[in-house]
Amino acid sequence: MKNLNSGFIRVLVIWYAVFQIAHLTFLLRAAQLLIQFKIFVFPASPPMNGWHWQAGNFLIGMGIMDALNCLLTLAFIWGYFAHSRWRLFVGLLNLSVLMYSAIVFAIATIADGAWMPNMLEYSAMALAFIPVVILFIGILVLALKGRFYESYGDGLDFD
Repeated sequence: MKNLNSGFIRVLVIWYAVFQIAHLTFLLRAAQLLIQFKIFVFPASPPMNGWHWQAGNFLIGMGIMDALNCLLTLAFIWGYFAHSRWRLFVGLLNLSVLMYSAIVFAIATIADGAWMPNMLEYSAMALAFIPVVILFIGILVLALKGRFYESYGDGLDFD
C-alpha cells in the first residue's frame, strides 16, 4: 500500500462503512431490547449464566461510545471519498477508537466466558472485523511513512 487512494484501500473503506452501519444497527437493536425486555443479546450474547450486572453496565457504556464512534465513521467515510484534508486525521482517530474498543470488548467477553456458548456468533464478528484491522494497519503504516499522497497533487500534503 503506497497510496491512500489505491483501489485496495477504497475497497477496505467501503467494507468499513458497511461494517459500521451494521454495527450501529445491531447496537440500536440491542438498546431497544434492553429497554423493552431488560435483556442483553446480539451483538454481545451472554455466557451460560448470563451477564453479571457489572458487565451489563460496562456493555451499556461501551455501546454508547461505539454508537458515537459509528457517527464519526460516517464523517470519515464522507471525508475519504470527498478527498477532504482532514480525512486522514479523522480516519486514524476513528479507527484507533474502534481498535481499542474491539480489544477491550474481546478481552472482556472472553474472560466472562461468552465466547464458548456463542462461538459461531463471536467468530463471525471476528471474521468480519479482519478487513477493518487491515485498513487500520494500512493507514497507520502510510501515516508513519509520511505517505499521505492526495489525489489532487503529486507531492506530500500535510496541510
